[in-house]
Amino acid sequence: MGIWTEHICCQSLNPTVHQKITAHCIAAAGSRSLKKRVARIMEPVFRAKDANQVRTLFYLTAKMLEKCCPKAAKIWEDAEADALVYLDFPASHWKRLRTNNLQECTNHKIKRRTKVVQVFPSQKSLMRLVGAVLAEQDEI
Repeated sequence: MGIWTEHICCQSLNPTVHQKITAHCIAAAGSRSLKKRVARIMEPVFRAKDANQVRTLFYLTAKMLEKCCPKAAKIWEDAEADALVYLDFPASHWKRLRTNNLQECTNHKIKRRTKVVQVFPSQKSLMRLVGAVLAEQDEI
């Protein structure tokens, strides 16, 4: 996937929307034991390798959530279109579209490099360092 493809994909969808939906469903569960159960129920949906399998698991998960936590089931069902938008892209792109690992890695590198310097003489020097980290990331 080239840089322009990634740029277009990022404009058309939020790559971490399923993580937010999952977090909201888990938060709606209430008790700690119920939160763990809800998380285990939702996990297989985003690990499936086929679009039809993902959709089938999504509906089965909704039914299972309805039994144990109706509030989480409502959030899950309302978010279907947003959670499954990554299925419109080729399967080889799915993992990149539904995770933000690259962004988190880049943020970690920037944080690490700025901690080494600690005090910047100006805002421009900070921007040059961040720009260098981003340029290095772009070359990879």
